[in-house]
Amino acid sequence: VVIRIRNGRIFSREKIYLNNINSNINDVMKSILIRFYLNSESIPKEISLQVKPTDEKNIIRFLKLKKKTKVNFIYPKIGEKSKELRISYQNAKLLLGEWIIKKNKYNNFVPNTLSRLKEDLRLKNLPKLIEAFDISHLSGSDTVASMVCFIDSKPKKNKYRKYNIKSVNGIDDFLSIYEVVYRRYDRLKQNNEVMPDLILIDGGKGQLKYALKALKELSLDDIPIVGLAKRLEEIFIPGSSEPQTISKQSPGLILLRRIRDEAHRFAITFQRSKRFKTKNKSIYLQINGFGEKRLKVLMENFEGYKVIADSTPEEIKIKTKIPLKLAEKVIEISRSLLKK
Repeated sequence: VVIRIRNGRIFSREKIYLNNINSNINDVMKSILIRFYLNSESIPKEISLQVKPTDEKNIIRFLKLKKKTKVNFIYPKIGEKSKELRISYQNAKLLLGEWIIKKNKYNNFVPNTLSRLKEDLRLKNLPKLIEAFDISHLSGSDTVASMVCFIDSKPKKNKYRKYNIKSVNGIDDFLSIYEVVYRRYDRLKQNNEVMPDLILIDGGKGQLKYALKALKELSLDDIPIVGLAKRLEEIFIPGSSEPQTISKQSPGLILLRRIRDEAHRFAITFQRSKRFKTKNKSIYLQINGFGEKRLKVLMENFEGYKVIADSTPEEIKIKTKIPLKLAEKVIEISRSLLKK
């Protein structure tokens, strides 16, 4: 906390939050001074501090140049100046206490939806971390899988994952689910990473059976897992051939449907992107001066020919460094594909 005092009276109180700092109090004081006065035009002639900052002389020189007059640091131990420092310290302690209380409330906050889901599925623990899987293919080709992650009922997109299915030929959603579940949790197990509180499979009894098979082979079948079948929006759990009797209006079921739909959206987007890259690869290579390297960069930055068709040559150049003339031809071809 920084308290500004003029003519013996406090006229402002300002706070600074510091992240990722070390425990050396002198380094902390240096960080506070630089951050606070870097963009401030109001620099006093005298600054009272509890401890001497690291690199004191250079900080004073910096403040002197900025203020264009002399600036002093003082370290009072007694008297009125010391009392002012104690007031600053007490203010900082109060703010820190408030912040800790708010942080603990946030960490202990449990959305009502998760509580209902815990009751609906008779889970031992709150499903704060949920991972969901879906499979997508086009007539058995370009089969892919998606994994989406929700934490405290909200999507955590930086934890989403895409998978190319490697062991399955043709249409076999069961074996595809087995592969992706095994790959995902084999990796987490090997890296000693946090396991989910609940796994959601897009599908019914068959998909659930093969997902559970993968978990059993990894000795991870203690992780709660359920299947959500699309047709009647029914929930299946291991060991039961009948769907669970959960109200269609339950907040828990609504959350699972939202997560399932997100996994489906993510899988479809990935599958279309993959199909686009396979289908249109040779078309773009017909452009004179457009080789494999430029094609790879284009594919990495644009998910489909519609996105390319809607772009400008300048946008393509910025994202891919492809020359404007080539970018114009790429857009022209993409637009012709849309008309077919």
